[in-house]
This record gives sequence, C-alpha cells and structure tokens, in this order.
Amino acid sequence: MNAILSYIFESLISGAIIFLLLKFLFTRVQNYQFYRIAMLLSFTAVSIFPLIDISVSNPAISGYILDPLYIINGEATLSNSVYTDMSLSLISLIAFTLVGLLFLLRVIIQLQKLFQLKSGGELFEKSNECSVYLSDKISSPLSFGKWIFIPDNFSANERYIAICHEKSHIRRGHTIDLIFSSLILTVQWFNPFLHLLKKKLAEVHEFQADFDVLSSGTDITEYRVLLLSSQVGRIPEISNSLHKSLTFLGSYSDTLFNLQL
Repeated sequence: MNAILSYIFESLISGAIIFLLLKFLFTRVQNYQFYRIAMLLSFTAVSIFPLIDISVSNPAISGYILDPLYIINGEATLSNSVYTDMSLSLISLIAFTLVGLLFLLRVIIQLQKLFQLKSGGELFEKSNECSVYLSDKISSPLSFGKWIFIPDNFSANERYIAICHEKSHIRRGHTIDLIFSSLILTVQWFNPFLHLLKKKLAEVHEFQADFDVLSSGTDITEYRVLLLSSQVGRIPEISNSLHKSLTFLGSYSDTLFNLQL
C-alpha cells in the first residue's frame, strides 16, 4: 500500500476510534469546555497519528527482500512492480493534493465573502473588543475574529441580543477553533468523522454563547424568537452565527443549564 492510501486508511481508523471514544465520554462528562478541548485535540491526533512510524523488526524474515533488483546484462534494473508502485504513488499524491487545494480554495472564498461583508457594511459600533457592521446582505447575525455582522432590519432589542451573543464568541476565541479545524480538513478532507466533529464543535460554540447571553439576564422566550427568525439563509462555515444555534429547542435549552460551560 502506498504512503497516501496508507495515510487515508489509518486516518479513517483513527477518526472512527476517537469519534466513538468522544461519544462515550460525552455521555459521562457534562462540560462543554471539555467537549471543545477534546474535539480540538482530536483534530490534531487524527492528523498526526498516521504519520507516526512504528517499526517492528522480525529477525526471522530479515533476509527477505521485497521488489529486488534484477541483473540484466551486467546492469541493475528495477522490477516492474516497483515502477507500478511509483506510478500509483505519484497519481495518489497528485489527486490527494488537488482535492486538498479545492478545500483550501473553499476556505479562501469564505474569507473573501467575509471581507466583502465588512467593506460593504455600515459601521455601527467600534471598540477595542470588536467592530459591529450592519448589512442588508445577511439574514442572520454572524461573527468572525473581532468583526460582528448584524442584519440591518433588526430592531434595537434584537440587535442588542445578537451583539451580546456574537461578543461571547469573540471572548471565547471561537474563530480560532473554526480556522484550525477548517485548515485540518484541507488535509483530512476525506475523513467523515472529522467533518462530523467540526459540526459538533460549532454546536458547542453556540451552546456556550447561548449560555453567556441567558446568564446575563436575557429573557429565554424573547431569545428563542430571535433564534427562530435567524434560522434561514446561508452563512460562511468559517464564521460563528445564530443561524447554527439550537437553543430554541426546549430540550437543548434545558440541557444547557444542566451543564457547565
């Protein structure tokens, strides 16, 4: 098996094992900060474990040589199997890299959209903590880094609640998590377990932000109404958004207050 296929296979195995382990832990440890750290470490582990070479020597077979050189007319010639393996390895590497570049291009396009939102938005509020922009191009509040984007048709109260929510993402550094996981997926693009973990990570971000907003005294009924009105439209996956929040569901909001965030 060539190096690329071996890396993919071992990554999938590592991803499956870690995903099941996290699923087991999450039923016993009720702490969203723990979930967040565990998932970030899992992205790193699944990417690195397959690169670790564990050699096991066996003296009994040390004399065997795979793909030997053939001596023809006094010259050493590689066997056909070696040429075939080299060709497959090169094709695999090119295909793997091209798909990875497509995923990287997707991240760049999402970043470009966020910069366009910033340049086309109306600066509403600016402080050392963040800059808030009003935009008619979005239907749901979102944030990236220290930028907060709010639909320009929100009422003053909706705007206040949305800004509180997005400021929580900024204080907790959630953008760094999303950039990190997105970059890992440019290499681990083939791994469905890491794609699932990224979705779960975004949910954890929203639960933490929801907790911060509701802990500040915001009425939960009023908050749910805002969340429901924000469940439409598309937003860049690399950003945090009310669009991803699930706290408007009763079961989630009840669970939210039973966990330590």
